[in-house]
Amino acid sequence: MTPLDRTATACAGSKPMARRRKLALGSVWSVQLALLCTVVAPAVTAEASPGLDAIACVTIDESTCPALRIALQQPAITTAELAAWLDHAPADPDRVRKAASVLSIIGGDVARAHLVAAAKRFGDDVSFAVDLHAAAARLGALWSRDALLMMARGGDVRVRVVALSTLSALSEPGSVELARSAIAAEEPRLAAVAAQILGKSPDARDGDTLLEVVSRDGVALQLRRAALLALAARGDKRVALVACQLVSHPSPSLANAALTALAAAPQPWATPAIAWALEVDDLVVAASDAAVTDADRRLGDVALRRLADKTLPMAHFNALLKVVVTIKPTDGARTLLEQTENADEAHRVAVLKATAELGDHAVVPRLVESLVSARGRVANFTVHALEVLTGQRLGGEVAVWRAWLSGGSQPSPPSSP
Repeated sequence: MTPLDRTATACAGSKPMARRRKLALGSVWSVQLALLCTVVAPAVTAEASPGLDAIACVTIDESTCPALRIALQQPAITTAELAAWLDHAPADPDRVRKAASVLSIIGGDVARAHLVAAAKRFGDDVSFAVDLHAAAARLGALWSRDALLMMARGGDVRVRVVALSTLSALSEPGSVELARSAIAAEEPRLAAVAAQILGKSPDARDGDTLLEVVSRDGVALQLRRAALLALAARGDKRVALVACQLVSHPSPSLANAALTALAAAPQPWATPAIAWALEVDDLVVAASDAAVTDADRRLGDVALRRLADKTLPMAHFNALLKVVVTIKPTDGARTLLEQTENADEAHRVAVLKATAELGDHAVVPRLVESLVSARGRVANFTVHALEVLTGQRLGGEVAVWRAWLSGGSQPSPPSSP
C-alpha cells in the first residue's frame, strides 16, 4: 500500500478511530493527517461513486450505461454505496427502481438484506416498495415473496404488474391462480401479463381461457396480442384458425403475433395467409418464420420473387433467404445469383452463404467465372460456396477452378503463407 493509499484509508475512517490515532500518535501527526485529508478525501469520494453514476443512466444496461459496467466490477463498493443512498433516498421512483435493479444484478446476501431493509423503509408506499421487494425476492428473500403475493391481489395497476410478473418469473405456484383472476382486469396491461403467465401453465383450462380471449371481439389489442403469443408458447393448434383471420388485422403488432402463432402451430390450410403476409413489409419477418415451419413450395417461390427487390432492408432480406434455403425452390440458387449480381456487398455475401446451403451444383461454373471480378468478402464467400458445393479446396485462383471444371491438369493452388 502506498503512503497515499494509507492516508486515504485513514481519512475514510470513523471519527472514533481518528480520535484513537490522535491519542496514540500525537498532535503533530493529527494535524498533518487533517491537512492531508482535506486534499485526499474529496478525490476519494469523487472516484468512489460507481453505484450513483449507474442509477443516473437512462437504462440499467451495460451496453448503454458504461457506469454500470464499472459498478459491477466493484460489487462491494457499489452495494455499500447504494445501500447508504437507499437509507436516505428521496421519493424518486425512477432512481429507487434503478438502485434495486443494480443490487439485484450484483446479488448476494448483503445486497438482499439492504433491499429488504429499504423495502421496509418505503413500506407505506407500495409504489416504491414493490420494486425493492421484487429485487429482493429474485435474490431469495422469502419475506419479500410473501409481500409480492399480497401486492399482486389488488391496488395500483403497476404494482400488481411488477408483483405478478416477478412471482411468475420465480415460478411461484400462486402466480397462476392470481393470473386467472387478473386476466379479467379492465386494465389491458395487467390482463396481458396474466395472459403471458397462463401461457406457461400446463392446465388445459388455461388454454381454453386464452382461446376465448383471442376469439372474442372487442378485446383490447394489448391483451389479444398477449393471448395469441401465450397460445403460441403453449403450441396450441386450435389458435391457427383465428390467427389466420388476424394476419390481415390493421395493427401490425397483432398481425405479427398471429403469424408467430401460425409458426408455432402450423396448419396446411394456413399457407395462403402466410403467402399474403410475405408480401407485406411490416409482416415479412414473422411471415418468414411461419413459412419455414409451413414449408409449402409456393411460399419458397413467393420469397424468391420478393428477394429481387433491391430496396429490402437487410433484416427482411435475411428472413426471406431463410425461407428459400429451407424450401429450396427450383433454380433458387441461380435466380438469387442473377438477382444480386449488382447488389451491395452485404446482400451478395448473404446470397453466397445461401448458395452454399442450397446445394445446387449447376451454379458452380457461374461462381467460378464470378471470381474474375470478385473482391474482398465477396471473393472469400464465393470460394466458400465453391468449396462446399464441390468438396474441393482449390483456393481463390480462377485458373485453378477452370482447370478443375475442364477436367484437365490442374495448376497447383498457391500454398498458404
